[in-house]
Amino acid sequence: MRVFGKYWRCFQMGMQNAIEYRADFLIGLVSGSFAVLLQVFLWTAMFESGDRQTLYGYSYQQMIAYVIIAGIVSRLVATGFEYEVAGDIKSGGLSKFIVQPIHYLYFRMFCFFGSKAPQSLFIFIVAIATVLLVDGSLHAEELLRRLAFFVPAMLLALALNFFIFYCVSILAFWLTEAWAAFIGLNLLINICSGGVFPLDVFGATFMKIVSFSPFPYTIFFPINILNGKISADAMLQGCMLQLLWIVVLMGCSGLWWKQGMKKYIAVGG
Repeated sequence: MRVFGKYWRCFQMGMQNAIEYRADFLIGLVSGSFAVLLQVFLWTAMFESGDRQTLYGYSYQQMIAYVIIAGIVSRLVATGFEYEVAGDIKSGGLSKFIVQPIHYLYFRMFCFFGSKAPQSLFIFIVAIATVLLVDGSLHAEELLRRLAFFVPAMLLALALNFFIFYCVSILAFWLTEAWAAFIGLNLLINICSGGVFPLDVFGATFMKIVSFSPFPYTIFFPINILNGKISADAMLQGCMLQLLWIVVLMGCSGLWWKQGMKKYIAVGG
């Protein structure tokens, strides 16, 4: 019970931090809306130029819904703790976790989920409102069916993205200044996750290659559940793959962390 209590406190710390900096979150959404608006105008022009009913397998309504929801989901699953991990490794701040009865992975994980808790409800409401506004003919029964898969898929996407970037953060054991690598990898992962464009835009070959990675299951997959682009069987299969990738990355992070700790020098802190 005491073990759970200390990690529950980490969760609360994450929530408090998110609430304290709620203005930063809202400003980030507003600033990100400009990129979303540009994409809305771009796709509108592309659909109108050829008088097309579909483009890359998406109707106009589905494409606009994807663009808007991708903008807010990308913000929700975004991490940022990798810079804090690198700072702990570089400055010696990791040392206190070695001597204290708290696991560093669980500390970061509960703080991360705590920071996302206040944002999640707002994101879900905006995402649902977007689908309803774009597709006014959507029946309540169909919306509830999509939500029944979308909510767990988003929770799994959060966990999956956490472990992806936790593995990325371990690079700090081998790189003195890891921030440049983080920026480059963050951009690459966002593109491969479908945070910029639907992955269908990049062609069948790219889709086939990226499908063997965990990235599409963080943004592309949950958005298309809500967008009505995925069948019920594919939804269940996708959620199972999310769980599989979480287990795989959790195991990889443990192995890589042990290797990195062999190089760690407890200086400072």
